[in-house]
Order: sequence, then C-alpha cells, then structure tokens
Amino acid sequence: MIKPFFHSLCEKYGDVVFIEIDVDDAQDVASHCDVKCMPTFQFYKNGKKVQEFSGANKEKLEETIKSLV
Repeated sequence: MIKPFFHSLCEKYGDVVFIEIDVDDAQDVASHCDVKCMPTFQFYKNGKKVQEFSGANKEKLEETIKSLV
C-alpha cells in the first residue's frame, strides 16, 4: 500500500506541497488532470506540470520528489 508511504514523504519533505485527491469525490478534478488509473502522481513546479507517472512505485515516487526539490 502506497498511501502510508506517501504520508511519510509529506513529513520528510516539509517544503513540498502534497495534495491527495479522492477521484470518487472529485471526478471533475480527475477529468481535468486526465487521471486514467490509480494511483497517479503528478508533479507541478511554478504552476506547470513537469512530471507524471502511475503505479505504486515507492522508489520512483521518492526519487522524483528528490529530483524536483
């Protein structure tokens, strides 16, 4: 399960803004962001999407965060 790991990264990288969206509750957001499967991680910098991937890959998630901070 990636959710607990995601939450631990929120604490580890305090200067990064993490947002979790429940696509069942926010279908308009999922559609606008073109989310096709879960989990999908989208990374924004200065208001622009700079990276995205789908799947519960913990290592890739943290490495992507490290590369962007």
